[in-house]
Amino acid sequence: MVGLRILARPLSDQLPTVYRTLGANYDDRFLPSVMQETMMAVTLSTEIRRVLTDRAATFNIAVDDVSIISLTFGKEFTDAIEAKQIAAQEAEKAKFAVEKAKFIGMKLFDHQGEAKVAQLIGQAISKK
Repeated sequence: MVGLRILARPLSDQLPTVYRTLGANYDDRFLPSVMQETMMAVTLSTEIRRVLTDRAATFNIAVDDVSIISLTFGKEFTDAIEAKQIAAQEAEKAKFAVEKAKFIGMKLFDHQGEAKVAQLIGQAISKK
């Protein structure tokens, strides 16, 4: 898990828009998901190295290397990924079930058609 502290505030001229679109608890609704998304989108070690090197330089310290040795995701993030995978599997099952039903319907229609043809042939023969 990577722990972050974020200091954020809505732009003062955009307060009505923020409250209308995100609500008063914008920080609870918006920041966690954006934070996870951003962490996944950036090259984390490069950014950490850049910021750490800059900060250390202010103390006359040179950073030679930075390595992420441990990175885990929170339960909510892991659960969300798992739920997404399950939903995708369920969608595939449903797609298969629809295709199977179409196939069975076509076969049933074919069999009903064959039965109707046989019935008509039988009626035609019996009328002779």
